Amino acid sequence: MKATPASQSPLILTPRDEDMLNALHTYRYMSAKDMAYLLFSPRILNYVRSRMVRLAGGEDFAAHAYLCRFQLPTTTQKGEKIFTLGARGRHFLQEAGLPVDWYFRPSKLPHFGFSHLTHALLQTRVVVAASSFSRQQQQQFRLTQSRLSYDLSRLGLSVIPDAWLVFENQQGKKYQILLEIDRGTQYQVAFKRHIKERLEFIDNEDHVKLFGIKAVMVAYVTTGQRPEHRDSRKATLLRWIQELLTELEIEDWAGLFRVTSVVLGEVYDAGIYEKAIWYKPDAAKPTPLFL
Repeated sequence: MKATPASQSPLILTPRDEDMLNALHTYRYMSAKDMAYLLFSPRILNYVRSRMVRLAGGEDFAAHAYLCRFQLPTTTQKGEKIFTLGARGRHFLQEAGLPVDWYFRPSKLPHFGFSHLTHALLQTRVVVAASSFSRQQQQQFRLTQSRLSYDLSRLGLSVIPDAWLVFENQQGKKYQILLEIDRGTQYQVAFKRHIKERLEFIDNEDHVKLFGIKAVMVAYVTTGQRPEHRDSRKATLLRWIQELLTELEIEDWAGLFRVTSVVLGEVYDAGIYEKAIWYKPDAAKPTPLFL
């Protein structure tokens, strides 16, 4: 009898494989680097990548695999490889009792849009960076809760932020953050409406009813291909926020807002949660997020 080639051997999931599937259930779109920062260490990125490729059947768009792998659409030839759940991965999680009410269609990728995927990846990275920061800063700030928009959308909220994060410091003070990812696609009228909806959400204390914490900040993270574009967009968002607060005669609410800009590929080195890179609409100097 012929021996079965190793490449055709049945794939037996390890506990770490299951952790990766669960991570993709939460974040939906991740690169190997994102997975390394979340569950492993960036020092063993090649190892993490090889495990994810194994779960993808070693192919792009392997419909039968636990993961689907595809290239982030770019103008260059070396776009980043992105992973999402494949058919077997969805089935495995459903068997484990998790709701999986979405799936990636490889045939739709040409029409999926660079902007949509960039938004999803930036959302993933900012939240994974929060988890990584928390592990490194356990004596100062600890991430106690985090939920992404995919999960929050099931709660019937009038406002669905891209993520909801709660940090707690050594003294027990909690920092509640409604995180928003900006890709520069909203013009002034739509953005001000976006801000107004969040102001009403906070004023009605809907966030308190849902999450049990009153103190809140709304943090916008924007990005762009060129530094001048990122800086211009950041300044524009700050101006629009301040204009709306003035129109509503609630300028003293300016302290609830933070805006920063990052490069998609440099999120983990940007120091989002520790450096003074955040701006308030009524202040010229940057500040750390937690001040």
